[in-house]
Amino acid sequence: MAYIEARNTNNVSLLVKLTYADAVRYYQSKGDEVFKERFRPENNQSYYRNGTLEEVASKGDVIHVRYEFEKIIEDPTTIELKRVKLYAISVDDGAHWKFLDGIEYDNPKIVPKNKQLISN
Repeated sequence: MAYIEARNTNNVSLLVKLTYADAVRYYQSKGDEVFKERFRPENNQSYYRNGTLEEVASKGDVIHVRYEFEKIIEDPTTIELKRVKLYAISVDDGAHWKFLDGIEYDNPKIVPKNKQLISN
């Protein structure tokens, strides 16, 4: 829930800290502008709510969890409701968790296909 709270309150430092390390490295490798664009608070005009657990998969000490959330996106003229996937990954049998968006989980440069425990 700390990750969702960080997203909903635009707590950038906590958001980066709780984001899956390979995703953070991926954005850093793309340069400062791409990294800033991903984590910039003003680009997060959305609110996540009503998360539901969809699937859990494990292999050894590695656990992957897929959630679906309602994402409310507001701009000055519209309000849009989407259902989005978020993933939680633990590499130490659930002691610590890191998070990423569905599009990041599906990016083989962030989570290689042979390391994905949940298929879409």
